[in-house]
Parts: sequence; C-alpha cells; structure tokens
Amino acid sequence: CATRYRAAAGRCAAASATHRRATDSRRSRTTERHAAGKSSAAARAALGPYLTLPNYFNNWYRLGFTPADHANGGSDRLMDAMVFWGDAASIKTKLEAYFTHGADQVVIQPIRPDAGPGPDWAALEALA
Repeated sequence: CATRYRAAAGRCAAASATHRRATDSRRSRTTERHAAGKSSAAARAALGPYLTLPNYFNNWYRLGFTPADHANGGSDRLMDAMVFWGDAASIKTKLEAYFTHGADQVVIQPIRPDAGPGPDWAALEALA
C-alpha cells in the first residue's frame, strides 16, 4: 500500500529552530509564528491546485474532512494534515510513522519554503 503526502522541509523552519535556541522565549515565539506562517503559505501554494479537484476533496471527505476544509484556500487543519514542516529530523520522524503503520512506500513532494515553483532540492537531500 502506498501512502502519498507532501513534505515541506523548509530551510527557514530549520533556521528558525536554530535561532530559537539562542533567543529569549518571547522572541522565540515570534520566530516560530513567522516560520509557521511562511510554511503555511508554502503549503497553501502547493496544495492550491488540488483543492478544486473532486478526486482529491472526495478522498479528503472519506478521511474526515469537510467542504469547509478545502474552501477559501484550505483550512489550517487540512494543511497540517497534508504537509509536514520543520527541520529534517522532525520530518524524518513523521515519515517513519507511515512505515511503522504499514506503508511500504512513501512519496514526498518537497515544497520550497518561499512557495516558489519546483521542488526544494536541499530539503530532499536532507531527507535522503
């Protein structure tokens, strides 16, 4: 059984994690929100074309999502379920969960943190 999902291993998120260790907690929370906002924008840009395709949103309905989850650019809940973001170690941990639960193949699409077109080759290399 193959499992398909999208992974956003943003360099900005990894850099933010490093930066957080060197800052106070208030600045840390601001940096985290900024990184999450950039990752969320990248996720929405990557998933945007799929939000109007019946084969995708009907599958999301079978998984427990509702029409509200794919309306208006997609809900945070849908983005969090479809896209992983963080540093390479945290994404690898999430990937391993799929294999632990029986997947024999996982397909990823490394999304660029700047929401630009094309894959994030550095993220793909970090996950190899």
